[in-house]
Amino acid sequence: MSFERAAAGFAPELDAHAGTDQRSGDASPAAAASQPRDHAGEPWGCVDFPWFVDRSAAEPAISFGRFRLLPLRRELFADGVPVRLTARAFDTLLALVEAQGELVTKDDLLARVWAGTVVEENNLQVQVSTLRKAFGVDRDLIRTVARRGYRFTGLIRTHLSGADGRPVSLAGASATRPSTNLPEPVSELIGRDVDLHRIRELVTTHRLSTLIGEGGIGKTRLGVEVARQLAPGFADGAWVVDLAALSDAACVPHVVATACGIEVPAGALSPQRVAQAIRQRQLLLVLDNCEHVVEAAAGMAEALLHSEPAVRVIVTSREPLRAEGECLYRVPPLELPEEGTENAEDLLRSGAVRLFVARARAADRRFALGGPGARSVGTICRRLGGITLAIELAAQVKPEHESERKLGQATFKNNAEGAGR
Repeated sequence: MSFERAAAGFAPELDAHAGTDQRSGDASPAAAASQPRDHAGEPWGCVDFPWFVDRSAAEPAISFGRFRLLPLRRELFADGVPVRLTARAFDTLLALVEAQGELVTKDDLLARVWAGTVVEENNLQVQVSTLRKAFGVDRDLIRTVARRGYRFTGLIRTHLSGADGRPVSLAGASATRPSTNLPEPVSELIGRDVDLHRIRELVTTHRLSTLIGEGGIGKTRLGVEVARQLAPGFADGAWVVDLAALSDAACVPHVVATACGIEVPAGALSPQRVAQAIRQRQLLLVLDNCEHVVEAAAGMAEALLHSEPAVRVIVTSREPLRAEGECLYRVPPLELPEEGTENAEDLLRSGAVRLFVARARAADRRFALGGPGARSVGTICRRLGGITLAIELAAQVKPEHESERKLGQATFKNNAEGAGR
């Protein structure tokens, strides 16, 4: 099947349900297939391309005892037989397995499995009971930690699995915890639970996922966090390649090879040579800050995906790559409080205010959201448009006069526009 990249500067807006170009009304399959799918906050609105996932190809799998978990296909096998699970039960199991024996609190599970929804704790207990019933005699794979949460006790190994859920031999595949160069988070990711849930679904169903949005909105942090959460499903790890400082687009293949620790034969590097070196590896790659090397990044991503079906790519950029099989996720601003909100509890319902408060307290432990200043915090977050970087910068200074505050807001907005996160 042929594919022609969209013209430079053209980013179609598509109907999430019908896949229709809103400007032309053309809903033909050929017209729809020639453009990247784009739907902010609703990745399930992306229409599958025939080349996205080869269902007969080997893909990442996680085994524990007689069970085999396929994260990308969202399937569980017991002794080679499929086990029926609800979507909530599967998400609960995946969260526990990804923790690799560490405690997962009830709050963390509720936030992940029911992202953006307030539910009673007994809903979580129902999912755990469902999993224990599915495990049968191995029900002790999930251990309850009284009043705190749950712990997965199985011995986990990662490998490749075929379409029937059975292991596929792969020379050099690691049976230990995947290696990675993903940076450890130094602060809590606030106000992004819903986005994390949706992007995880996007990445598990599409081989090339691009997070787009303006500078400072938090694309990098989201992409890296999703990669960290999905890393256990990739035997050769999850890797981030930062292209922000790259001035020569021709160096993209070299930077990718270096970041992933890939040894390639001597000679000039090309996307195809790097892709050949990655063959028979199952890894998740984050190409970060691609907006100034869009064409080169698109060529690199396409070469990787054509060469190895077990590779997934997450891209962060201010604009689409317009690459074959690309599915777009427009990162929205943080949720903002309604204008005029003064009550601290109401203000803290918005992700933007929670982020401001957390960063302000990190800078000054005496900071408290209350009194006359509470409304001002909401006003600042709205004026900064819910842009993550701008809010973080604003929270770290405390101008004494309103004129200084307004000047600071303008400065933070300009800084955010010039940042590439």
